[in-house]
Amino acid sequence: MKNNTYDVAIIGGGHNGLTTACYLAKAGLKVVVVERHEYVGGAAVSRELHPGWTYSNCSYVCSLLRPEIFRDLELSKHGLQIIPY
Repeated sequence: MKNNTYDVAIIGGGHNGLTTACYLAKAGLKVVVVERHEYVGGAAVSRELHPGWTYSNCSYVCSLLRPEIFRDLELSKHGLQIIPY
């Protein structure tokens, strides 16, 4: 097993954990995000719980992120599009 060393470990891959990890990595720290599920995004994820039925737990929370975060992390370069509902 390879011995990896990190400056910071973020527990939880929800939108807050991922945002924190991005800022820390941008500051030059080596960051690892640990998530118990096979997907990241936490409450901001829509999932298919039953065939043909998609459930959005709290995906609206992404609209509550401050605009500065979108700009600082250049999220539009990574495919983020804000679509008003």
